[in-house]
Amino acid sequence: MPHQAFSANLAEDAGSTATDNANLYGVVAMQPALVVAAAGNNQTAVVNTVFATQLQVLMTAGGAPVAGMPVTFAVVPGATGASATFPGSQTSVKRYTDSTGRVTAPVLTANGVVGEFNVTANAGLADSARFKLTNVAGAPAHVIATGGAPQHVRINTAFEARLQARVVDVNNLPVVNAKVTFSAPATGPSATFPSGGATGVAQTNDNGVATAPVLTANALGGGYFVTAMVDGVGAPAVFSLTNDKASGSIALASAPNPSGVGIPIALEATVQTKLGVVPTGAVTFLDGSVTLGSSILDKGVAKLTVPELAIGAHVLTAAYSGDASFTNAQSAPITHTVLKRNTQAKLEAAPNPSYIGHVVYFTATVTSPKGIPDGVVVFQDGDVTLATDTLNNGVATFATSAMALGTHPLTARYQGTET
Repeated sequence: MPHQAFSANLAEDAGSTATDNANLYGVVAMQPALVVAAAGNNQTAVVNTVFATQLQVLMTAGGAPVAGMPVTFAVVPGATGASATFPGSQTSVKRYTDSTGRVTAPVLTANGVVGEFNVTANAGLADSARFKLTNVAGAPAHVIATGGAPQHVRINTAFEARLQARVVDVNNLPVVNAKVTFSAPATGPSATFPSGGATGVAQTNDNGVATAPVLTANALGGGYFVTAMVDGVGAPAVFSLTNDKASGSIALASAPNPSGVGIPIALEATVQTKLGVVPTGAVTFLDGSVTLGSSILDKGVAKLTVPELAIGAHVLTAAYSGDASFTNAQSAPITHTVLKRNTQAKLEAAPNPSYIGHVVYFTATVTSPKGIPDGVVVFQDGDVTLATDTLNNGVATFATSAMALGTHPLTARYQGTET
Protein backbone atom coordinates (compact mmCIF):
# COMPACT_ATOMS: atom_id res chain seq x y z
CA MET A 1 0.00 0.00 0.00
CA PRO A 2 1.26 3.59 -0.48
CA HIS A 3 2.65 5.31 2.56
CA GLN A 4 4.00 8.72 3.42
CA ALA A 5 7.71 8.98 2.60
CA PHE A 6 9.67 11.63 4.52
CA SER A 7 12.75 11.43 2.34
CA ALA A 8 13.80 15.00 3.07
CA ASN A 9 13.94 14.58 6.86
CA LEU A 10 17.16 14.17 8.76
CA ALA A 11 17.51 11.92 11.80
CA GLU A 12 17.79 14.90 14.13
CA ASP A 13 14.67 16.44 12.58
CA ALA A 14 12.49 13.38 13.13
CA GLY A 15 9.88 13.47 15.89
CA SER A 16 9.38 10.71 18.41
CA THR A 17 6.55 9.20 16.37
CA ALA A 18 5.43 9.01 12.80
CA THR A 19 2.51 11.29 13.73
CA ASP A 20 4.95 13.90 15.01
CA ASN A 21 6.81 13.71 11.73
CA ALA A 22 3.63 14.17 9.79
CA ASN A 23 2.62 17.12 11.91
CA LEU A 24 6.03 18.75 11.52
CA TYR A 25 6.68 18.22 7.87
CA GLY A 26 3.46 17.23 6.20
CA VAL A 27 3.20 14.80 3.36
CA VAL A 28 6.23 14.96 1.10
CA ALA A 29 5.24 12.21 -1.25
CA MET A 30 2.83 9.35 -1.59
CA GLN A 31 4.92 6.42 -2.82
CA PRO A 32 4.93 2.62 -2.17
CA ALA A 33 7.18 1.74 0.80
CA LEU A 34 9.34 -1.39 0.97
CA VAL A 35 10.54 -3.11 4.16
CA VAL A 36 13.34 -5.66 3.83
CA ALA A 37 15.57 -7.61 6.23
CA ALA A 38 18.97 -5.93 6.19
CA ALA A 39 20.89 -7.96 8.79
CA GLY A 40 20.49 -10.98 11.05
CA ASN A 41 18.45 -13.26 8.79
CA ASN A 42 19.15 -17.02 8.58
CA GLN A 43 21.37 -17.26 11.65
CA THR A 44 21.65 -19.76 14.45
CA ALA A 45 22.35 -19.58 18.16
CA VAL A 46 22.94 -22.23 20.77
CA VAL A 47 19.92 -22.53 23.05
CA ASN A 48 19.81 -19.99 25.87
CA THR A 49 22.48 -17.83 24.22
CA VAL A 50 22.39 -14.52 22.35
CA PHE A 51 22.12 -14.39 18.55
CA ALA A 52 25.36 -12.87 17.27
CA THR A 53 23.81 -10.41 14.84
CA GLN A 54 21.03 -8.04 15.87
CA LEU A 55 18.05 -7.98 13.53
CA GLN A 56 17.82 -4.96 11.25
CA VAL A 57 15.40 -3.82 8.55
CA LEU A 58 15.58 -1.15 5.85
CA MET A 59 12.53 0.85 4.81
CA THR A 60 12.53 2.68 1.49
CA ALA A 61 9.99 4.40 -0.73
CA GLY A 62 10.79 5.07 -4.34
CA GLY A 63 14.35 4.04 -3.59
CA ALA A 64 14.72 6.66 -0.85
CA PRO A 65 15.07 5.78 2.87
CA VAL A 66 12.07 6.39 5.08
CA ALA A 67 12.96 7.86 8.49
CA GLY A 68 10.97 8.02 11.67
CA MET A 69 8.58 5.17 10.90
CA PRO A 70 7.62 2.69 13.64
CA VAL A 71 8.61 -0.94 13.09
CA THR A 72 7.43 -3.72 15.39
CA PHE A 73 9.65 -6.77 15.80
CA ALA A 74 7.58 -9.77 16.92
CA VAL A 75 8.78 -13.31 17.70
CA VAL A 76 6.71 -16.11 16.12
CA PRO A 77 7.47 -19.45 17.90
CA GLY A 78 8.23 -22.47 15.75
CA ALA A 79 6.47 -25.84 15.63
CA THR A 80 8.86 -27.35 18.18
CA GLY A 81 8.39 -24.47 20.62
CA ALA A 82 11.66 -22.86 19.60
CA SER A 83 11.56 -19.12 20.26
CA ALA A 84 13.53 -16.17 21.64
CA THR A 85 13.07 -13.04 23.73
CA PHE A 86 14.22 -9.46 23.68
CA PRO A 87 15.55 -7.82 26.87
CA GLY A 88 13.04 -7.94 29.68
CA SER A 89 11.70 -11.26 28.36
CA GLN A 90 9.71 -9.38 25.75
CA THR A 91 8.62 -11.10 22.58
CA SER A 92 7.65 -7.90 20.78
CA VAL A 93 9.36 -4.49 20.61
CA LYS A 94 8.78 -1.29 18.64
CA ARG A 95 11.56 0.84 17.20
CA TYR A 96 11.74 3.68 14.66
CA THR A 97 13.70 3.97 11.46
CA ASP A 98 16.66 6.35 11.47
CA SER A 99 17.66 8.81 8.78
CA THR A 100 19.01 5.98 6.64
CA GLY A 101 15.69 4.11 6.79
CA ARG A 102 17.20 1.47 9.04
CA VAL A 103 16.03 0.19 12.41
CA THR A 104 17.82 -2.34 14.60
CA ALA A 105 16.08 -4.61 17.10
CA PRO A 106 17.47 -5.14 20.60
CA VAL A 107 19.60 -8.20 21.35
CA LEU A 108 17.69 -11.44 20.92
CA THR A 109 18.26 -14.46 23.21
CA ALA A 110 17.30 -18.00 22.14
CA ASN A 111 15.08 -19.99 24.48
CA GLY A 112 15.88 -23.56 25.60
CA VAL A 113 14.12 -25.36 22.74
CA VAL A 114 15.86 -26.56 19.58
CA GLY A 115 14.23 -25.68 16.26
CA GLU A 116 13.33 -22.98 13.79
CA PHE A 117 11.19 -19.91 14.40
CA ASN A 118 10.55 -16.52 12.81
CA VAL A 119 10.68 -12.87 13.75
CA THR A 120 8.53 -10.45 11.79
CA ALA A 121 9.26 -6.76 11.30
CA ASN A 122 5.97 -4.98 10.64
CA ALA A 123 5.68 -1.32 9.74
CA GLY A 124 1.94 -1.34 9.20
CA LEU A 125 2.48 -1.88 5.50
CA ALA A 126 1.09 -4.59 3.29
CA ASP A 127 4.55 -6.14 3.15
CA SER A 128 6.74 -6.84 6.17
CA ALA A 129 10.17 -8.34 6.68
CA ARG A 130 10.56 -11.86 8.06
CA PHE A 131 13.65 -13.33 9.71
CA LYS A 132 14.28 -17.07 9.84
CA LEU A 133 16.20 -18.06 12.95
CA THR A 134 17.26 -21.39 14.43
CA ASN A 135 18.02 -22.49 17.96
CA VAL A 136 20.56 -25.28 17.98
CA ALA A 137 21.89 -27.57 20.65
CA GLY A 138 25.36 -27.31 22.04
CA ALA A 139 28.21 -29.62 21.12
CA PRO A 140 27.43 -33.36 21.10
CA ALA A 141 27.83 -34.84 24.57
CA HIS A 142 26.09 -38.21 24.47
CA VAL A 143 25.15 -40.86 21.89
CA ILE A 144 22.21 -43.08 22.88
CA ALA A 145 20.97 -46.25 21.19
CA THR A 146 17.25 -45.74 20.61
CA GLY A 147 16.19 -48.37 18.05
CA GLY A 148 17.06 -51.61 16.29
CA ALA A 149 18.50 -53.64 19.18
CA PRO A 150 18.46 -56.25 20.48
CA GLN A 151 17.67 -57.96 17.19
CA HIS A 152 18.45 -61.25 15.46
CA VAL A 153 18.18 -62.57 11.94
CA ARG A 154 19.30 -65.61 9.96
CA ILE A 155 22.79 -65.48 8.43
CA ASN A 156 23.12 -63.71 5.06
CA THR A 157 19.82 -61.91 5.67
CA ALA A 158 19.10 -58.19 6.14
CA PHE A 159 18.02 -57.04 9.59
CA GLU A 160 14.42 -55.87 9.54
CA ALA A 161 14.86 -52.85 11.82
CA ARG A 162 17.51 -50.24 11.12
CA LEU A 163 19.71 -49.08 13.97
CA GLN A 164 18.99 -45.62 15.38
CA ALA A 165 21.10 -43.45 17.66
CA ARG A 166 20.18 -40.13 19.26
CA VAL A 167 22.78 -37.43 19.78
CA VAL A 168 22.22 -34.86 22.55
CA ASP A 169 24.14 -32.06 24.20
CA VAL A 170 24.87 -31.63 27.91
CA ASN A 171 21.32 -30.37 28.41
CA ASN A 172 19.90 -33.48 26.72
CA LEU A 173 18.81 -31.41 23.73
CA PRO A 174 18.95 -33.01 20.27
CA VAL A 175 21.97 -32.17 18.13
CA VAL A 176 20.98 -31.67 14.49
CA ASN A 177 23.18 -32.67 11.51
CA ALA A 178 25.68 -34.54 13.64
CA LYS A 179 27.70 -37.18 11.80
CA VAL A 180 27.24 -40.63 13.34
CA THR A 181 29.49 -43.55 12.36
CA PHE A 182 28.07 -47.04 12.88
CA SER A 183 30.70 -49.81 13.09
CA ALA A 184 30.31 -53.60 13.09
CA PRO A 185 33.10 -56.09 13.96
CA ALA A 186 35.71 -56.63 11.26
CA THR A 187 35.92 -60.38 11.89
CA GLY A 188 33.75 -63.20 13.21
CA PRO A 189 29.96 -62.95 13.37
CA SER A 190 29.12 -59.50 12.02
CA ALA A 191 27.13 -57.58 9.41
CA THR A 192 27.79 -55.33 6.44
CA PHE A 193 26.30 -52.08 5.22
CA PRO A 194 25.22 -51.48 1.59
CA SER A 195 28.76 -50.38 0.77
CA GLY A 196 29.90 -53.90 1.60
CA GLY A 197 31.99 -52.67 4.51
CA ALA A 198 31.62 -52.86 8.27
CA THR A 199 30.98 -49.11 8.73
CA GLY A 200 28.09 -46.86 7.73
CA VAL A 201 27.51 -43.12 8.23
CA ALA A 202 24.30 -41.18 8.90
CA GLN A 203 23.34 -37.61 9.86
CA THR A 204 21.02 -36.74 12.74
CA ASN A 205 17.62 -35.27 11.89
CA ASP A 206 15.74 -32.47 13.63
CA ASN A 207 15.17 -34.76 16.59
CA GLY A 208 18.85 -35.61 16.87
CA VAL A 209 18.26 -39.14 15.58
CA ALA A 210 20.55 -40.81 13.04
CA THR A 211 19.27 -43.89 11.21
CA ALA A 212 21.95 -46.31 10.03
CA PRO A 213 21.93 -47.80 6.52
CA VAL A 214 20.49 -51.29 6.21
CA LEU A 215 22.59 -53.99 7.86
CA THR A 216 22.91 -57.50 6.44
CA ALA A 217 24.14 -60.38 8.60
CA ASN A 218 27.25 -62.15 7.35
CA ALA A 219 27.57 -65.92 6.99
CA LEU A 220 28.72 -66.60 10.56
CA GLY A 221 26.29 -67.31 13.36
CA GLY A 222 26.67 -65.75 16.81
CA GLY A 223 26.20 -62.56 18.81
CA TYR A 224 28.15 -59.31 18.47
CA PHE A 225 27.95 -55.56 19.06
CA VAL A 226 27.63 -52.62 16.67
CA THR A 227 28.70 -49.19 17.93
CA ALA A 228 27.58 -45.68 17.00
CA MET A 229 30.20 -42.96 17.51
CA VAL A 230 30.32 -39.17 17.16
CA ASP A 231 33.53 -37.17 17.07
CA GLY A 232 34.18 -35.54 20.42
CA VAL A 233 31.96 -37.94 22.36
CA GLY A 234 33.85 -40.44 24.46
CA ALA A 235 31.36 -43.28 24.90
CA PRO A 236 29.61 -44.79 21.85
CA ALA A 237 26.10 -46.18 21.73
CA VAL A 238 26.13 -49.98 21.66
CA PHE A 239 23.69 -52.28 19.83
CA SER A 240 23.43 -56.02 20.52
CA LEU A 241 22.79 -58.13 17.41
CA THR A 242 22.74 -61.86 16.70
CA ASN A 243 23.15 -63.83 13.49
CA ASP A 244 21.10 -67.01 13.75
CA LYS A 245 22.63 -70.11 12.24
CA ALA A 246 20.69 -71.52 9.30
CA SER A 247 19.30 -75.02 9.24
CA GLY A 248 20.36 -77.50 6.60
CA SER A 249 19.18 -80.94 5.59
CA ILE A 250 21.26 -84.09 5.38
CA ALA A 251 20.59 -87.08 3.11
CA LEU A 252 22.17 -90.51 3.54
CA ALA A 253 22.76 -93.25 0.97
CA SER A 254 24.49 -96.67 1.11
CA ALA A 255 25.83 -98.87 -1.68
CA PRO A 256 25.52 -101.61 -2.62
CA ASN A 257 22.20 -102.15 -0.94
CA PRO A 258 21.48 -104.95 -0.31
CA SER A 259 24.99 -106.26 0.22
CA GLY A 260 26.47 -109.61 1.06
CA VAL A 261 28.43 -110.83 4.03
CA GLY A 262 31.95 -109.42 4.01
CA ILE A 263 31.16 -106.88 1.31
CA PRO A 264 32.40 -103.32 2.12
CA ILE A 265 29.58 -100.77 2.29
CA ALA A 266 30.04 -97.19 1.04
CA LEU A 267 28.10 -94.60 3.04
CA GLU A 268 27.63 -91.08 1.68
CA ALA A 269 25.98 -88.13 3.44
CA THR A 270 25.18 -84.86 1.69
CA VAL A 271 24.44 -81.67 3.66
CA GLN A 272 22.23 -79.32 1.64
CA THR A 273 21.61 -75.59 2.25
CA LYS A 274 19.87 -72.77 0.40
CA LEU A 275 22.05 -69.78 1.26
CA GLY A 276 24.94 -70.24 -1.13
CA VAL A 277 27.26 -71.08 1.78
CA VAL A 278 29.14 -74.38 1.62
CA PRO A 279 28.72 -76.24 4.91
CA THR A 280 31.74 -77.55 6.81
CA GLY A 281 32.11 -79.77 9.85
CA ALA A 282 31.81 -83.49 10.48
CA VAL A 283 29.23 -86.21 9.93
CA THR A 284 28.86 -89.23 12.21
CA PHE A 285 27.39 -92.42 10.73
CA LEU A 286 25.32 -94.65 13.01
CA ASP A 287 23.84 -98.13 12.92
CA GLY A 288 21.00 -97.62 15.36
CA SER A 289 22.82 -96.25 18.41
CA VAL A 290 26.17 -97.74 17.42
CA THR A 291 28.69 -95.35 15.84
CA LEU A 292 30.18 -96.71 12.65
CA GLY A 293 32.59 -93.81 12.16
CA SER A 294 32.90 -90.12 11.28
CA SER A 295 34.04 -88.14 8.28
CA ILE A 296 34.78 -84.48 7.50
CA LEU A 297 32.63 -82.75 4.90
CA ASP A 298 34.26 -82.00 1.57
CA LYS A 299 32.17 -79.54 -0.45
CA GLY A 300 29.16 -80.59 1.56
CA VAL A 301 29.70 -84.36 1.22
CA ALA A 302 31.00 -86.85 3.81
CA LYS A 303 31.95 -90.44 2.94
CA LEU A 304 32.70 -93.53 5.01
CA THR A 305 33.46 -97.11 3.97
CA VAL A 306 32.30 -99.77 6.44
CA PRO A 307 34.19 -103.07 5.99
CA GLU A 308 31.16 -105.21 6.78
CA LEU A 309 27.90 -105.42 8.67
CA ALA A 310 26.17 -108.41 10.19
CA ILE A 311 23.54 -110.28 8.23
CA GLY A 312 20.12 -108.71 8.47
CA ALA A 313 18.47 -105.29 8.28
CA HIS A 314 20.29 -102.23 9.64
CA VAL A 315 18.71 -98.84 10.35
CA LEU A 316 21.38 -96.33 9.39
CA THR A 317 21.44 -92.56 10.06
CA ALA A 318 23.91 -89.70 9.60
CA ALA A 319 24.30 -86.90 12.18
CA TYR A 320 25.76 -83.54 11.08
CA SER A 321 27.66 -81.66 13.80
CA GLY A 322 26.93 -78.20 12.40
CA ASP A 323 29.47 -75.38 11.96
CA ALA A 324 29.76 -71.62 12.32
CA SER A 325 26.92 -71.06 9.85
CA PHE A 326 24.60 -74.04 10.21
CA THR A 327 22.90 -75.89 13.04
CA ASN A 328 23.32 -79.62 13.55
CA ALA A 329 21.02 -81.96 11.67
CA GLN A 330 20.15 -85.64 11.43
CA SER A 331 19.20 -87.57 8.33
CA ALA A 332 16.10 -89.62 7.86
CA PRO A 333 16.86 -93.29 8.57
CA ILE A 334 17.53 -95.69 5.73
CA THR A 335 17.41 -99.50 5.87
CA HIS A 336 20.45 -101.38 4.66
CA THR A 337 20.16 -105.13 4.25
CA VAL A 338 23.04 -107.62 4.45
CA LEU A 339 22.27 -110.97 2.83
CA LYS A 340 23.83 -114.37 3.44
CA ARG A 341 26.31 -115.56 0.84
CA ASN A 342 24.88 -117.13 -2.27
CA THR A 343 25.79 -120.83 -2.53
CA GLN A 344 25.41 -123.62 -5.04
CA ALA A 345 25.31 -127.35 -4.20
CA LYS A 346 26.20 -130.14 -6.64
CA LEU A 347 25.52 -133.86 -5.96
CA GLU A 348 27.29 -136.79 -7.66
CA ALA A 349 26.66 -140.57 -7.22
CA ALA A 350 29.08 -143.25 -8.45
CA PRO A 351 28.74 -145.65 -9.91
CA ASN A 352 25.50 -144.70 -11.57
CA PRO A 353 23.77 -146.90 -12.48
CA SER A 354 24.75 -149.42 -9.84
CA TYR A 355 23.81 -152.97 -8.84
CA ILE A 356 21.97 -154.16 -5.77
CA GLY A 357 24.40 -154.69 -2.91
CA HIS A 358 27.16 -152.68 -4.46
CA VAL A 359 28.51 -149.65 -2.65
CA VAL A 360 27.42 -146.28 -4.03
CA TYR A 361 29.53 -143.21 -3.20
CA PHE A 362 27.79 -139.85 -2.89
CA THR A 363 29.73 -136.53 -3.11
CA ALA A 364 28.15 -133.09 -2.43
CA THR A 365 30.14 -130.02 -3.37
CA VAL A 366 28.98 -126.60 -2.04
CA THR A 367 30.51 -123.48 -3.62
CA SER A 368 30.14 -119.70 -3.17
CA PRO A 369 31.66 -116.73 -4.99
CA LYS A 370 32.38 -115.21 -1.55
CA GLY A 371 34.52 -117.96 -0.02
CA ILE A 372 34.45 -121.64 0.91
CA PRO A 373 31.27 -122.61 2.75
CA ASP A 374 31.20 -124.72 5.85
CA GLY A 375 28.36 -126.38 7.67
CA VAL A 376 26.28 -129.56 7.17
CA VAL A 377 24.88 -131.29 4.08
CA VAL A 378 21.83 -133.62 4.32
CA PHE A 379 21.65 -136.46 1.76
CA GLN A 380 18.07 -137.47 0.91
CA ASP A 381 16.28 -140.05 -1.19
CA GLY A 382 13.03 -138.25 -1.84
CA ASP A 383 11.77 -137.37 1.63
CA VAL A 384 13.91 -139.97 3.34
CA THR A 385 17.15 -138.80 4.95
CA LEU A 386 19.98 -141.10 4.08
CA ALA A 387 22.80 -139.39 5.98
CA THR A 388 24.38 -136.06 7.00
CA ASP A 389 27.97 -134.95 6.71
CA THR A 390 29.96 -131.84 7.61
CA LEU A 391 31.58 -129.96 4.79
CA ASN A 392 35.32 -130.29 4.53
CA ASN A 393 36.79 -127.69 2.24
CA GLY A 394 33.35 -127.39 0.70
CA VAL A 395 32.85 -131.16 0.19
CA ALA A 396 30.59 -133.65 2.03
CA THR A 397 30.53 -137.43 1.31
CA PHE A 398 28.41 -140.48 2.04
CA ALA A 399 28.59 -144.14 0.95
CA THR A 400 25.95 -146.95 1.16
CA SER A 401 25.32 -150.45 -0.25
CA ALA A 402 21.67 -150.51 0.83
CA MET A 403 20.10 -148.84 -2.15
CA ALA A 404 16.92 -150.62 -3.27
CA LEU A 405 16.21 -151.68 -6.82
CA GLY A 406 14.86 -148.88 -8.99
CA THR A 407 15.22 -145.20 -9.67
CA HIS A 408 15.94 -142.89 -6.73
CA PRO A 409 15.33 -139.05 -6.59
CA LEU A 410 18.50 -138.19 -4.69
CA THR A 411 19.30 -134.67 -3.30
CA ALA A 412 21.94 -133.01 -1.20
CA ARG A 413 20.58 -130.11 0.89
CA TYR A 414 23.04 -127.61 2.30
CA GLN A 415 21.83 -126.43 5.69
CA GLY A 416 23.66 -123.14 5.52
CA THR A 417 25.30 -121.12 8.35
CA GLU A 418 24.95 -117.67 9.91
CA THR A 419 26.83 -116.24 6.96
